[in-house]
Amino acid sequence: MGKLFTSEMSNRVTASALDIFSAEGGGMEPVPVGRYIRDARLTEIGEGTSEVQRIIIAKELMKDADKMADLPGDRLLSVIMG
Repeated sequence: MGKLFTSEMSNRVTASALDIFSAEGGGMEPVPVGRYIRDARLTEIGEGTSEVQRIIIAKELMKDADKMADLPGDRLLSVIMG
């Protein structure tokens, strides 16, 4: 879940940075935003696309839900409440 969150957030942040720096008029002084965007894109495909990560997370959550469904009601409540 952390990998999915950080890869998507890095893409959002670098896209915003590109919007900001391209609005400055370009050509003033080169900025490394392009490299950051390429690096951020690689985090999405390095260990699987975001969609694949979502599928993996969903499968794990479903396994946990199946385990919890087998518990008696009072035990389930104690697991949920900690």
